[in-house]
Amino acid sequence: HLSLAFRVRSRQIAELADWIGEEEGPTILVGDFNVFRGERELLPLLKSGHLIYANRGLEPTFRLGPYRAALDTCLMSKTLAEQAKVSVVDQPYSDHQMLFIELAERMGADEG
Repeated sequence: HLSLAFRVRSRQIAELADWIGEEEGPTILVGDFNVFRGERELLPLLKSGHLIYANRGLEPTFRLGPYRAALDTCLMSKTLAEQAKVSVVDQPYSDHQMLFIELAERMGADEG
């Protein structure tokens, strides 16, 4: 859960980008990012090209009265995205919807 305050959230995203930049393997980063200003807030995490915005274009993940927004985010490495399906699952007792991530087994990984 990232901060509701833009300046604090921006620092948190920058720190996450630094940390993710040190990782070499497949990566999934999921959470309530509170990106009230939209996808552009995620640019520090996306600019390297290692991660993609896996729930881009899906329905909003947050709803409160008439307000709808994609505040919850799933970022993953391209290698995982090729075998992943991300969907938004309705949660009737919460203002946040669930991000459901299905990863397919790699085809032929254990074939000899």
